[in-house]
Amino acid sequence: MWPGLVAVAHTLPYDMEVAGPGNLLPSERLAAIPVPTLVIVGTASMPWMLPGTRAAAAAIPGARHLELAGEDHGTPGSHPDALLQPLVEFFG
Repeated sequence: MWPGLVAVAHTLPYDMEVAGPGNLLPSERLAAIPVPTLVIVGTASMPWMLPGTRAAAAAIPGARHLELAGEDHGTPGSHPDALLQPLVEFFG
């Protein structure tokens, strides 16, 4: 796992910039999103992701929140079919 983390280490400054001071949810910025939004999380993801994605979806006007049962944060790479139907429905 360590080589993979080292490979993306250069993205940390961008992550911190997006997250902002204290890594708090930027509710006011999310509330300004004017486009249809689908927030997806796998129920087997890290525990903080579930409430974080629920809060993000609640802050974005009209956003839809979707929890994929049994999937984790690595779903796009390890099980992309889990995303197929929800994305087809959302963008269809």
